[in-house]
Amino acid sequence: MKTIVKGSRTKEPTVLELENRELSRVAARNGFVLLENDGTLPLERKPIALYGAGARMTVKGGRGSGEVRNRYSVTIAEGLENAGYTILTKSWLDRFDKYYADTYEAYRVEMEERVKGLEDFHSIQRAMRPFNHPTGMSVVESDIVDSDTAIYVLARQAGEGKDRKNERGDYLLSEVEEDNLKFVSSHYKNFILVINVGGLVDLSSLDEIHVSSLVYFTQGGEEGGNALADVISGDYNFSGKLTTSWPYNFQDIPSSRNYSYFSSDEFEQNYEEGVFVGYRYFSSFNKAPRYAFGYGKSYTDFSLSFVGLDLDIDRVTLKSSVENIGDRKGREVVQLYASLPFAPNREKMRLVAFSKTKELDGGEKEIVELSFSMKDIATYDEKRASWILPKGEYLLSLGNSSDNLTLISVLVVEEERVIEKCTNICRSENRVKEMEREESVCNTLGLPRFVIDSYIPECIVHTYEKPEVEVDPLVS
Repeated sequence: MKTIVKGSRTKEPTVLELENRELSRVAARNGFVLLENDGTLPLERKPIALYGAGARMTVKGGRGSGEVRNRYSVTIAEGLENAGYTILTKSWLDRFDKYYADTYEAYRVEMEERVKGLEDFHSIQRAMRPFNHPTGMSVVESDIVDSDTAIYVLARQAGEGKDRKNERGDYLLSEVEEDNLKFVSSHYKNFILVINVGGLVDLSSLDEIHVSSLVYFTQGGEEGGNALADVISGDYNFSGKLTTSWPYNFQDIPSSRNYSYFSSDEFEQNYEEGVFVGYRYFSSFNKAPRYAFGYGKSYTDFSLSFVGLDLDIDRVTLKSSVENIGDRKGREVVQLYASLPFAPNREKMRLVAFSKTKELDGGEKEIVELSFSMKDIATYDEKRASWILPKGEYLLSLGNSSDNLTLISVLVVEEERVIEKCTNICRSENRVKEMEREESVCNTLGLPRFVIDSYIPECIVHTYEKPEVEVDPLVS
């Protein structure tokens, strides 16, 4: 049997690896999100203090199927040094390295004891528990160095096989993290917090702390450290946007009442929130998030304006003018949302299209096209097993996050239309009482209106027939 090796066994990286490294770096720096900035960033290359669990033990990806064993990865500490920053707190980082190694060794010994004598995979899997990335080690007075700027990297590791929990050291900050953030922020004029977490963490502790800049690093991949230095230094601009809404508190999310271990039965989950997930919940119930879906700052500012709208069969195309009104190069993500005719179980608005501009110089403009199909504004009717376009007004809003939008036009469907017929095959045995919202009214006077009935495509009908069973005559 011939063995096919897709990876390289050479000590030197291949051309493909080098190309992928650069692609990884570009993707990372375009995905990092700048949440807060008082002008501290971009940061000149100078001596700085660096602390936190993710400084050297930077989390590059998830666990389980989200884990990749690549040849190397650049930590945040390495990336900053590669970019010309001098790190003055290596003694603290060295101590944390030992603390991390000791913690992992204790974990390894415990796991070997747990699986001793077990032979089958499932028994071993049940006996094991994932390694919990240490959340930190205290920063004390002797760790403070002569610099006006400190960066603290808060890190979490997570993946399949274990739900995250609303407890200290996981969704909530640990006590040592809270103490460190308060201590470090009070000792440096400029305090930059980098969140090296694939999901969310509770940021309510920051309400009482001066944070000059807040960066969502998420999981930056193998070139994450270099990519972070690219944007922190100002060699490139931040252009990433949040892909989920950040609540002020865990309890602000409707699923917090029945998610996972909060449910009376951990193995039976009732999705009572229905479609009201993320920004669909916050916008529909007028609940303010800490940071909205689609949000992300830049070193420059942009102006968005509605140019026009074109209609075609099964296609709505909107044009928007985007101008960089600042003095630094940057990219903006233009987002288009649609509000459907009201129904208690229908979200107030949904994202139907988005587009990222090219890098624009100060004063430069770009016309961006945003396009969506009729199904993108349709609703699935469970009883009829059909996708429908309800009669009424469909409001289009343009902006750069789910809570920074401007109403620009109205699409009108004069008669309800069914655009796709399906069949309910896997019917739910239990009916779940889902959340419902109240109606809200928007002023659409003066907005351009477009009747779209003649552009709605013919209904597609799906048929589901039992396949014929073919019998092989050679098989007895």
